[in-house]
Order: sequence, then C-alpha cells, then structure tokens
Amino acid sequence: MLGVVVLSSFKSRWLGASRGSLHSEVTVLDTAAITAGFAPASSANYTTPKVVEELRKFSVDWESWVGSVNVRVVEPSSGSVRAVSNAASASGDSAAMSPADIGVVALAYDLHVQGVDPVVVTDDYAVSNVCEWMGIRHWRATLSKPVFRKLRWIWFCPTCSKRYAAAEAQAAERVCEACGSKLKRRSVGGGRR
Repeated sequence: MLGVVVLSSFKSRWLGASRGSLHSEVTVLDTAAITAGFAPASSANYTTPKVVEELRKFSVDWESWVGSVNVRVVEPSSGSVRAVSNAASASGDSAAMSPADIGVVALAYDLHVQGVDPVVVTDDYAVSNVCEWMGIRHWRATLSKPVFRKLRWIWFCPTCSKRYAAAEAQAAERVCEACGSKLKRRSVGGGRR
C-alpha cells in the first residue's frame, strides 16, 4: 500500500526552521517525468495519487520504483484543484488536461502557497502553459524546445471552421456540434514571460 504524506507534515518535514534548510530542489513529477526516470536523488520529489494510477495503467512497478528514489505521494487540496482548473480555462488548456495533469499543477500550487518554490517536471505543453499562467516554475522532461511564452488556446473545427471556447470543446467531447469532425486547437497568442 502506498503511503500518503499530508501537506501539513510537508512543511515541518522539509522546511524546518527556515527556507534555507530545503534540499537543493523540490520537484513535482508528472507521469512522463517518472516514466522517463527523472527523480533526482538530491531533490524532494512529489507526485499525486492520480499519477500513480496512470503509472499502474502503463504497468509501471510503482512499489519497486518508489523504494529506489525519494518520492512522496500527496493529494492536492480541492482549493488548488479549483485554482488550476480556472487557470486552465482562462488559458484554453482545460480540454487538453487530464485529472492527473491538473493534480500535478495543483500540488505544485499548494507547495507554492506554503512558501516552497517547486519545479513541475513534465513533457506536456498544456501543463507547462498552465504553470506559466500561475507563476509556477516548470521544466521540460524531454529534449524538445521549452515553452518561452504563455499561450491562449482556442478549439476549432478544421472542416467547418466553427470556433469553441475550451469549456465548450470539453463539453462537446472535442467533436464539432455542427459537422461532427474532431476538433483541433491552436494558439491565439498570450503574453511574454
């Protein structure tokens, strides 16, 4: 059975008396970061129960893996999940984010609110973009080019050109209500860092 560390114990365990007593880095890992083997020994590594569920779907031997690295499984607060969902809606990323993605950013936001400066490690552009919108540091778990600016996304039908807000695209299950084609998304800008 997995052990779950509650956030209130996080502060006392890792922060100590001052911010200077932190390990060299605090990372929040998504599924791709873990499957890529990213879990620095010098870091306090965190993930969420939803990520563990995704790993089990990919047949990752989580119990063996977690024993070899320093990873804690923490449930994000419902308030942070709402804040991340709102930011994802504002950026247009909500339809592209799974519950595990939202949980990873929400856990990082919980840590951020507690005075920790976490780094979200992901290969997901939607996760990176929402982190950017929320002022949370993020690092790409792949060798691809990093996101340099935050983006706003729209969903559209490539067949009939009908546009959808992110919430509408999600409600329509990413299928055009007018013609039945699969919706696509594209950037409509945003702000620079």
